[in-house]
Amino acid sequence: MKIAGIFLAAGSSRRMGVDKLSLPFQTSTIGNTSLSHAISSQLHTIIVVHRPNDHLFWMNERDKRVRLVSCIRAEKGQAYSLKCGVQEAIHQQANAVVVLLADQPFVTSAMIDHLMFTYSKQPFLSFIAPRFQGMMAPPILFTASMFPLLLSLEGDTGARKILKDRSDGLFLSYKEKKWLYDIDTKEAYEHVFGERSK
Repeated sequence: MKIAGIFLAAGSSRRMGVDKLSLPFQTSTIGNTSLSHAISSQLHTIIVVHRPNDHLFWMNERDKRVRLVSCIRAEKGQAYSLKCGVQEAIHQQANAVVVLLADQPFVTSAMIDHLMFTYSKQPFLSFIAPRFQGMMAPPILFTASMFPLLLSLEGDTGARKILKDRSDGLFLSYKEKKWLYDIDTKEAYEHVFGERSK
């Protein structure tokens, strides 16, 4: 069974005001920390979707499983970045994908592997998604049966839209909000360092 990670790193960082993926985090950067967890997982390949003008200075990790995909329509919204990743996953004949956000440095390899393990035990599911207090968040696993729907998304719409009211998947409840935390504003970034200093 081939499961690919779609690592969405093509955002414009408009809400942050600076390139958020290059901001310091732990001993590296936000983007590189997130990517290192994906590389440490059991994913068959990691498709890094980035903007054409991104020199990838935030990325220090190198691994033969990483496939860089430049998405020329990324500025039109997250849906286009996701579609670039899905198209590459189809090209690689992936059975499923795990959609990951580059600004989620608290998503660990163990969380990614848990999604994959759950799918291996219940392959009839269309998706597996984490949830905290009723709110769904990436990383989300989608099987190949969901690829056409992912390719139909438009604008700045993420994958969560197509999961609303579906009953053919599984939601995994998480007790810690931080595990699914995305750092997309200055306030969020400052909050993270405030929590770490306590």
